[in-house]
Amino acid sequence: MKTLLIPALLITLTIGVVSPATGAAVNEEDCRSTITITCTKCHGAVKICNQLKDTGTDAQKWREIITRMGKKANLDQAVQDTAHACLTMSADPRRLVCEK
Repeated sequence: MKTLLIPALLITLTIGVVSPATGAAVNEEDCRSTITITCTKCHGAVKICNQLKDTGTDAQKWREIITRMGKKANLDQAVQDTAHACLTMSADPRRLVCEK
């Protein structure tokens, strides 16, 4: 029984880690909080909303923007990664930022 438990646990942990990277839904409340605390601290939500309207802003472009802004705001990589996931993997990122 113990020999089956360890592989099952490893599979569960792997799925939990891999899922966000493959497009699984992100936690909207965590996203709102992260964006409010980090991004809109320096500029308003309108700037982010306008960028979200730009269909040319793909995941790579968001990475560039967040990296640049992260350096200015002295954000660690984990916070930058969370913001990136929120803006690129959410079903509707505009709802996270633009609508109340």
